[in-house]
Amino acid sequence: MPLLLVDSNEPVTAPDIYAQLQDYFGRANVVPVKLPTADIAIQLMNDMGILRVERKDPNDLLASVGDGRLSQQVDAMVKSGAWSAVVITGSLSYDGEDMLCVNGRSTNWHGNRIRGAIRACQWAGALVEYCAPGHYARAVDELIKFASKPTHAQYHPVTRKHRPLVDFYPEETTRQERIEFLMGLPGVGSKMAMSILDWVGERNHSACGTVAEALSWITLFPRMDKHGLPDSWSPKKAMAAREFLVGNDRGIILTQESAMEEVVDDGQD
Repeated sequence: MPLLLVDSNEPVTAPDIYAQLQDYFGRANVVPVKLPTADIAIQLMNDMGILRVERKDPNDLLASVGDGRLSQQVDAMVKSGAWSAVVITGSLSYDGEDMLCVNGRSTNWHGNRIRGAIRACQWAGALVEYCAPGHYARAVDELIKFASKPTHAQYHPVTRKHRPLVDFYPEETTRQERIEFLMGLPGVGSKMAMSILDWVGERNHSACGTVAEALSWITLFPRMDKHGLPDSWSPKKAMAAREFLVGNDRGIILTQESAMEEVVDDGQD
């Protein structure tokens, strides 16, 4: 059985659902932890990645569509690079006026708004499944089996060739692309990449610095006091990144450092 990391809020807010997962997968395989994204995170077998599942009962679904949480949750799951799924536990239907009915009872929600929200989740890259509340654990198991099939690897977010049709927060996509680019520098992980982008952004009064600005500042880091470096950066790590960029020849690329030196020389003349 796979190991399920379940958000620590679930045993409190949905004890019946949590107990159902324990009964189905085994108590030892269901571990409550504080998850940054989704209600469940499962490490799939055979290096097939991670599956994240966000559970919604109909009332929570409507509330999260209304306040925008659904798009935020799906966006976070999709951009985590994991398999992503929203499982709706309950019955949704529409009456003759195309008003949404939850478990057979009419609501004030127009059907086209709910269908549009669900369609956006799917086009953003998340699977959307429906099941009765008592079959939630079985639905999760079916998702695990689907994502674990080697023949489905081509659909994994990391390997698919095309971006999703919907991007809820394109600014965050741009930021993630910059982070991944900077992680190509030796010794630079995601935390260091995020740190320097934020550090550069603060100096330019922008939400996020550019890759060009970050690279240019890296060439200056060895001349800066260690207390002036971005969080998570050390002089040793800064030197390794700088040497990767400029090599032994300081003139390989035009940097802010060389530009500053030229200005100083011109002033002395």
